[in-house]
Amino acid sequence: MQTVVVILSALTIAWLFGQMLVNHLTHKVDLLSTRNIFYLGMINFQFFPITVCLWQDRYMPRLTPTDPATAGMIFIVFSWLFLAIFNLVYARGWVASPIARRVYSKFPVPSPNALLMLAVVFLVLGTINRFIIMTTPRISTLGAIFSIGFLGASAGCAMWAWLPRLWNPIYAIPGSFITLASMLVSMHLSFGRRDLLSVVLACVWAGYWGYLRERGNFAIFTRLGGIGAVGVVLLALLSATRGEAGEIRSINQIISDMSSSQVSSGIQHMATVQDAGPITLYLIDTRPGDFPYDTLHSLKYIITQPILREWWPEKPNALGMDIVTQAGVRNLARGFSYGPGLMGHIANDNPYLALPIYTVLIAIALSFLDRVCRFNLNNPFVMIPVGAGLGELMAVPRGELGLFAFRCVFMFLTAWFGMWAVAKLMIASGLQLQGTGADEAPDAVEDQASEPELQNRDQAPAADAPADSFPSLQGYRLGYDAAGDRN
Repeated sequence: MQTVVVILSALTIAWLFGQMLVNHLTHKVDLLSTRNIFYLGMINFQFFPITVCLWQDRYMPRLTPTDPATAGMIFIVFSWLFLAIFNLVYARGWVASPIARRVYSKFPVPSPNALLMLAVVFLVLGTINRFIIMTTPRISTLGAIFSIGFLGASAGCAMWAWLPRLWNPIYAIPGSFITLASMLVSMHLSFGRRDLLSVVLACVWAGYWGYLRERGNFAIFTRLGGIGAVGVVLLALLSATRGEAGEIRSINQIISDMSSSQVSSGIQHMATVQDAGPITLYLIDTRPGDFPYDTLHSLKYIITQPILREWWPEKPNALGMDIVTQAGVRNLARGFSYGPGLMGHIANDNPYLALPIYTVLIAIALSFLDRVCRFNLNNPFVMIPVGAGLGELMAVPRGELGLFAFRCVFMFLTAWFGMWAVAKLMIASGLQLQGTGADEAPDAVEDQASEPELQNRDQAPAADAPADSFPSLQGYRLGYDAAGDRN
C-alpha cells in the first residue's frame, strides 16, 4: 500500500501544477495569486516530502510512524477532502467576495519617484525594527513581524518602480540597492528562511502585478525567474550557514560564513530536507492512540498569540515544540520546533472538526485576498501589502499553522497601514504622489501593447466578463464597475 500512496501523492502534485497552469492559460486565476502560493507550499512541505520519505522509507529520528502505509493513506484522504472543500469555497467566493469589493485605497496610483521614496522610508523602518525593536524584551516578537512587513513593502515598492524601467539608471541603481538591502536585513536574527522568503516573494509579487502581468508569458517567466534566482541564492546561502539546530544568528555571522561553494549545498538542503512531511505521518500515526486529540489547538493558538506567556504561562504551546518534548529529541536550539504539516495539525486538532473548519477559513481568506487583487489591479497601495507576508503564507502548509497565519495577517496590516501613514505624511509635507516626468515612462517592450493602450484596457470595463472570473492575460480589463460595485 505504501507504493500506492507514493503514486497518489505524486499524481496530486501533478494535478496541482496542472490546475495552476490551466487556470493561468484560461484566465481564471492569475499565475501569481495567494492561492497558488499556498499550493506551492502544499507541494513543497506536504506532498513532495511525503512522497520521498515513503518511497525511500526514511523518517525523522525518534519520530518514525509505526505504520507508515496506513498513515500515508489517511494523509491522502485528508488532503483530498481538504482540496475538494477548499476549491469549492474558494471558487464560490462565499463571504470573501462581498467584503473584498469594499477594500480599496483612496490614494491615486503613485509615480515611480514616490514609490522609491516610500521604499526608502520602509527600509529605514524595517531596519530599526530588525536591529532595535526586535532585540527589546516583551516587544521583540512585534518587532520581528513589523520589520518584515516594512521590508516587504520596501522591496515591493522598489520593484514596482524599477522593473518597468529596468535599464534606466535613475531607477535601476536605487531599486536594486533597496531590494538587495531589504533581503539582507531580513536575514538578521532570522530563526528560519521565512523572513527572507517573504521579502523575495514581495519582489516577485510586485514585479508580476506592477508590470509583467500585462507583458505575456515569456516576459513573466524570464524576468520573474531572474528575480527569483537572486532570492534562491540568498536562501541557499542562509540554509547552508544556519546549522541543523536552527540557531538565531546575526547578519554579520551569516555573511562571514558564506562562500560560493555553499550555494549548491544550500539548494540541495532546501530540496531534500523538509521535516513537515515525515512529521505529518508521525502525527497521523500517533493521534488519538498515543496522544489524545487537542481539539482546534491551532485556532486557540492563533487567538492567544498576542498574550505574553509571562502573563499567562499556561497558554497553548506550539505543536511543533510539543512534538520535540513528546519525542524526547535533544541537542536542539532553545525554542526549536518541527513543522507539523497542515494535515498533521488537522490530525492533532481532531480532524472531524478541524478539517472542515480550517479548510473553510483558509479558502475564505485566500479567496478574499485574490479578489482584493482583482478589484485593485493597478494600485500598489493595495497590491504591495498583500504581497508583504507571502513567505508566511507559503509556510502555512508546513506549520506552525496558528503562528504563521497570525504573522501573515499582521505583516499585511503593517504594510497596509504603513503605506497609508507614510503617504499621508508625504501629502502633508507637500510632496506629490503622482508625476508626469518623461523619465518615469516604462521601457519599451517589443511586440507588446503600448502603455497608453494598456491604460485604456484597464480603464475600460469588460461588459462580457463573468462576475466571478479573474481577469488575467486576456485584455486586462476590470470585470466590474468600480463605482457601482462598491456601493
